[in-house]
Amino acid sequence: MIRVFFVIFWGLLAAPLMAQETPHDIVKTGLIYLQASGTAGKEGHPKRGVKGGVISQGTGFFVGKDGFILTTRHFLDPLEKAEARQVSITASIGGASSDDIPVQIASELDRVDLLLLKANMPFDKPPPNPLRIGRTSKYNRASPTALFTSGFHGETYRRKEVEFNASESADFPYAWTVNVKTNSGQSGSPVYDADGSVLGIVKATASEDDELTLMIPIDYAMPLIGHLEIDRLNERVELLMDVIGELTRDDPPLHLRLKGIEDNLTELSNRFTWSAFTAPDGTLRIRYEKLIGGGAQVDGIRINVRPYMRFLEDNGGTSTQPIKPLKLTENGSGFFDRKELDEEERVGEFLIPNVETKLVTLKDVLGNVSQDEPYRDLEVTIIPTVGEKTLDTKKLTVVPTFEWK
Repeated sequence: MIRVFFVIFWGLLAAPLMAQETPHDIVKTGLIYLQASGTAGKEGHPKRGVKGGVISQGTGFFVGKDGFILTTRHFLDPLEKAEARQVSITASIGGASSDDIPVQIASELDRVDLLLLKANMPFDKPPPNPLRIGRTSKYNRASPTALFTSGFHGETYRRKEVEFNASESADFPYAWTVNVKTNSGQSGSPVYDADGSVLGIVKATASEDDELTLMIPIDYAMPLIGHLEIDRLNERVELLMDVIGELTRDDPPLHLRLKGIEDNLTELSNRFTWSAFTAPDGTLRIRYEKLIGGGAQVDGIRINVRPYMRFLEDNGGTSTQPIKPLKLTENGSGFFDRKELDEEERVGEFLIPNVETKLVTLKDVLGNVSQDEPYRDLEVTIIPTVGEKTLDTKKLTVVPTFEWK
């Protein structure tokens, strides 16, 4: 009984890596561009009295489903040194061009330079799924595997592969060092493995070598985020016990009873594949195919569409830049119901109206845009729902095929 439970339980916890997703793709949906601003009050400060004159920028990432964000404590240093008043902290999910969300300080661990924030998410916009938290203590330093990091230098998204260097540093005995060069604003970036599990947080460049970066092991964050991990674990245990219950000799085979697990989030999410395309009627079509017939279907989705626009350069070339996501609603809501369902083919479809109209309007308003191919692609983020349950976030790339003239 115990062995069977253990194997199944850990199988539920470990969501399989989708073939088309890189570690950076997995993490990006939970990555946060952070900015804090305030009015300097310190005598002699060059920005004293200037509203919002003191600014700090950093990176963070979601660690809890209720909008909790982990970053470095020194993100607030510029404001403290300026004795800033009227301090405001905002978070932008996925990058600086996203909408600003107000953030509050939840807790901190100053001795290891960690800060826990909480985003005040809009009612109609639940936060993305938190990043998976790994364990630094289980990382094999004798035979290190590839690590990755991503974050924001200024407003620019940066992602890199890194190598483990040492499990201590001259500056901070608790910090590891990794072989990568980082820049201002990237403090607070997650360091993660090939599965997207976070093993550490970028702290700063090492003083002994600017090609080395200090990493705070994620294990040191447990006093701040341990309760969030326990909550998540309890949900999984309760779900598993509800489905399996106590096993007896008279029970049906275990694999039959496990069919009920499809009603939970992780297992159900992995039973759908997603695609998207633009249609001649000006809509964006989002389609899923269920890998196994029967059972629950996706009822609705929340969607975020970020265009990547081609701007004309003085030299006659073009540069591609992300712009703010489209404002897409149905009946005044950001929630879209499923429009079509073919249960025999196991296919469901959602229609997002007016996408062509909005893209053409943007092209005309912004100007200085390539007229023949104004958009490189659309980054489509989908949050599916089954009943009242929110499934794992999915990200797609769509090349629009609308008429632009």
